[in-house]
Amino acid sequence: MEIKALNERTVWDDFLRDVAPHTFLQTWGWGEFQRALGHHVFRLGFFERGLQGICLALLIRARRGTFLFVPHGPLVKVNDPRATKMFLEHLKQLARDNHARFLRVSPLLLDTPENRTLYSAAGFRPAPMHMHAERMWLLDLRASEAELLSSMRKNCRAAIRKAEKEDVEVSVGRDVKDLQHFVRLYQETSRRQHFVPFSPDYLQREFETFLKTDSAAIFLGRHHGEVRSAALIIFTATEAFYHQGASVIGDPVPVSHALQWAVIREAKRRGCQHYNFWGVSAEADSKHPWAGLSYFKRGFGGFEQEYLHAQDRILNWRYWPVFLLESLRRYKRNL
Repeated sequence: MEIKALNERTVWDDFLRDVAPHTFLQTWGWGEFQRALGHHVFRLGFFERGLQGICLALLIRARRGTFLFVPHGPLVKVNDPRATKMFLEHLKQLARDNHARFLRVSPLLLDTPENRTLYSAAGFRPAPMHMHAERMWLLDLRASEAELLSSMRKNCRAAIRKAEKEDVEVSVGRDVKDLQHFVRLYQETSRRQHFVPFSPDYLQREFETFLKTDSAAIFLGRHHGEVRSAALIIFTATEAFYHQGASVIGDPVPVSHALQWAVIREAKRRGCQHYNFWGVSAEADSKHPWAGLSYFKRGFGGFEQEYLHAQDRILNWRYWPVFLLESLRRYKRNL
């Protein structure tokens, strides 16, 4: 068994295509995007009679201190605790070698007692807040369009039909001009919903990075020529991800429903097996900031996956000011 640097893109991409579940946060493109933002990128492979696992890790130098971060990884071909343990030991030493205050891992492992024990036994503790979505809503795209429609909530299916009658148009864009429409609506949405938006430069870098491999598209929903809903969708060989979205408030015409139906159909056309609507809140938590959006996503049918909460491995005492700051931030955001 050996862990070493893996710098061959075709080998990385081929492995990712064969492992499930997976995430665009462990793609080669996400590493290139993070490098463009100024972060140091480590790409590691776990070898035992061939490649059995991969791990993209980012060295983040933030105002709150330097830390090593693994977004939705490591990914192993078979759920083998030995491989995960070896990755964690290797990452811990890598973090120390780069003078990080802590190692943070957001695993793409189901939230089970066995997986929680796997991390606690390696010296990890739950992070004060999540970094990426941990409770996700997924739709299996291997059914026919008719079957997908029949599995939706009744009012969701009716909204799609109403949008068709109201002449809602949805375009699929692969140009920076399309991104500008998205950014405008996204900024309006952030002001209305009181969240801190990503900068236009951040969104453009992300879009352009994935566009190089035809792995990103901007979906724009229009009614009478006005853009009223927009989404940035990331594609892998087998998955589609609803990464960023925006819409006008109180729209009497269900443009957003038409847009999501267009995304589903495009993902099926590309041969994707699942559409990942990304994060949702617990169904019983009606006071959560995401409650309304989560109800919308669940209307399209599908199933929920809850992954292990982000885990921290403390490397020195300067971790604790970070812990206090992030705990306060989570409380203020009611997350």
